[in-house]
Amino acid sequence: MLNKLYSFFCLILIVFIAIACKKNNCPDTKTTLINQFNQFVNTTLRTKQYYSIKEWEIKDKEFTEYLQVCFPPHDTLMYLDERQKFWSDALRYYFKRYDERVTFELLNNKNPNSKILQNQIKSTWANPDVAFQQIFQEMTGLKFDDAVNAVRDSTMQNQ
Repeated sequence: MLNKLYSFFCLILIVFIAIACKKNNCPDTKTTLINQFNQFVNTTLRTKQYYSIKEWEIKDKEFTEYLQVCFPPHDTLMYLDERQKFWSDALRYYFKRYDERVTFELLNNKNPNSKILQNQIKSTWANPDVAFQQIFQEMTGLKFDDAVNAVRDSTMQNQ
């Protein structure tokens, strides 16, 4: 009887340890990852026109987990169209998050996610400039070159 009780408690302990060791809420499959990330981005775009700083901090934490924790294990398993879908969604998030400052934020390299996005865009699309410009224009209604010039002008004025 004591042996059975001991075995039961060991089993319960192992289950608790296994649950505690799972450090993230990442999906197990690439398809689930792509779908959950797409849902997260779509909800972020639709739910509110403006978010508070606190709300963005919560969303940014989740976004960062998707990019830095959840994506890497699935990276080499994804087909090109799946990678493009994931990173297009990441860019859509950035456009919502940073609005008219998106170009500056993406190019300033202070945010680790910006560096990841730049590298992934370059490695995912044969012509990253065209892909980025299309997504940029879809999200903002602006031509990318015009936005880059505006950032350069504002940077030069601030110096």
